[in-house]
Amino acid sequence: MGEGGRFSGRVRVHLFLPIHPVLLLPFLLHNFVSTSQPESDFIILRPPVRYSLFSAPPKIPKKSFDTPRLSNYNERRSLIEQLITSEADMGTTQRRQREAAARRKAILTAGLKLFRKQGYARTTMPQIAAAAELAPGTLYLYFPSKEALYVELLAEGYAQLQARLARPAASAAPLRRRAEAMIDAFLGFACERPEYFEIIFFLLQRERTGDWEDTFDRDQLARVRAQEAACKTAAAEVLGQFAPGSAARRRHTVDAVWSMLCGVVEHFGGQKDFDAVARQAKAVIIAGIFCRV
Repeated sequence: MGEGGRFSGRVRVHLFLPIHPVLLLPFLLHNFVSTSQPESDFIILRPPVRYSLFSAPPKIPKKSFDTPRLSNYNERRSLIEQLITSEADMGTTQRRQREAAARRKAILTAGLKLFRKQGYARTTMPQIAAAAELAPGTLYLYFPSKEALYVELLAEGYAQLQARLARPAASAAPLRRRAEAMIDAFLGFACERPEYFEIIFFLLQRERTGDWEDTFDRDQLARVRAQEAACKTAAAEVLGQFAPGSAARRRHTVDAVWSMLCGVVEHFGGQKDFDAVARQAKAVIIAGIFCRV
């Protein structure tokens, strides 16, 4: 006590403030925090944990997901990456195949034009490469020699002619109509694809003397000869249904008709009276085959 009965000392007052319930919410919710287990997809409830207000809450494990599920995810991701890679490789392969086919077609087109324009002897592989807009080395990757390229063009030409002759040969029309249709198909090929017709029947025959086939590969020539024989066989089969005689006679008849039609194309092709001459030639051939000349 101080003077005059007054209290002179200092009084220390300790205030105990109540804790707001919101501040206790994290500690209450901690009882329901879960950790992972293999049998569950996501979380499980943990049993309540007793702790005091001033104690530190237990640490929650950082890995709260299922390890096997992570492994499955990695496997799926790896599989997806492999599929994407394989699809990309397949797309690249298909693109390269298309590019190679386009280059091959460009080479054949350039060779066909140059052979017809300049002839076989004066056409060179560098000229064909330049016309196809390729390096000479690239050209040799597709065709090892000029002879190989030319034989490939012969094979393409015979394949187109064979397809034209096969349609009337396989039709159900009367025999005379089928024979007329085959002559029309032959002359139509000469008019519509003159570049192929010329390299098949005229180009080398005009330029070379002797047996020009000796300079070509035998396997390639055998392929071409087989296609030529297939064309003539289709005509011989039609002839065999109404023309008397042996198979050799029918073959000779086909060769004679083949040569006569080539002569019409050679001498009158491109002229204004070609159609009239071709019609007359067809009438004479058909009449001769049916023994009406």
